[in-house]
Amino acid sequence: MEEQYLKPIVLENRRSTCCWCCKKGTVSLRCVVARSAYVCKESIKLKVTIDNQGEEEVKLRVKLEQCCEFFIDRGVLGVSKDVKHLVFEYGGCHVKPHSRSKWDSSNCLIIPPMPTTLVHICRL
Repeated sequence: MEEQYLKPIVLENRRSTCCWCCKKGTVSLRCVVARSAYVCKESIKLKVTIDNQGEEEVKLRVKLEQCCEFFIDRGVLGVSKDVKHLVFEYGGCHVKPHSRSKWDSSNCLIIPPMPTTLVHICRL
């Protein structure tokens, strides 16, 4: 497997709820995926940290979508179509206000059998 697919991917996001000019609380999310390429029936290694400093309870939801783009070359202009298909969805536990939670996917996010993909054309 190429080196670029073996590197971990880290995503961090922060959202604040506001009421006019008053900031009520911040919810921080940090996700780490062990690598960017997986095969069918393999478990995705995902670690999530949620820091809920807001006033409301939040819930973790993980979705894996298969995105397919079809393109037909018709001279100058081509015709394209995008299709999204939900492969699986996982709903995690609730995180209480002013608390922090960590979640590890362990063996619960397993990629089901899907059509093959092409390198540099299809990707996660």
